[in-house]
Amino acid sequence: MQFGVAVTVGTGYRVLFKYDSAETCGNGTNATCYGRVPTWLDLKAFFGVHRNIDLVVEQRFGLETDFIGSHQLLIMPGIRIYPEPDSQYKFYVQIQLMIDYTSDPTNIYPQHGVDVGFHEANGFQWDFLRWMGVYFQISETFGFLRSFDFQLEAGAGVEGRFP
Repeated sequence: MQFGVAVTVGTGYRVLFKYDSAETCGNGTNATCYGRVPTWLDLKAFFGVHRNIDLVVEQRFGLETDFIGSHQLLIMPGIRIYPEPDSQYKFYVQIQLMIDYTSDPTNIYPQHGVDVGFHEANGFQWDFLRWMGVYFQISETFGFLRSFDFQLEAGAGVEGRFP
């Protein structure tokens, strides 16, 4: 029954398979686009509903522009599960719905203003205090409406819990 907040910074690699011939990635009408995911910052709020289960709401902000000149803006509600919650060193799995509100200044996705998908993260956490820890995670994010978008990501962060 603890509340908590966390901050994560990361980047990754993205592959995007377009559904139509709309211009994307700034490279004409190629059917596949790929490249580094611009650096992002995630702000996370969570509440422990059980010893090993947290309800999570995460907001992602792009710190760099992507191939269409936008900054990522995602909201990701979900759950985080700790198989061994009482250990000072622990692993977790986080499963979330992904809602992508990234703006589209070039109008390359005219039929879909919002994208949906899912986000899954596997992390290792070290709680150096009862109420504070640091973590490293590897994750993947899938988007489905605008195009089939796959991102493989890595990030590191810090979290605090209270009471």
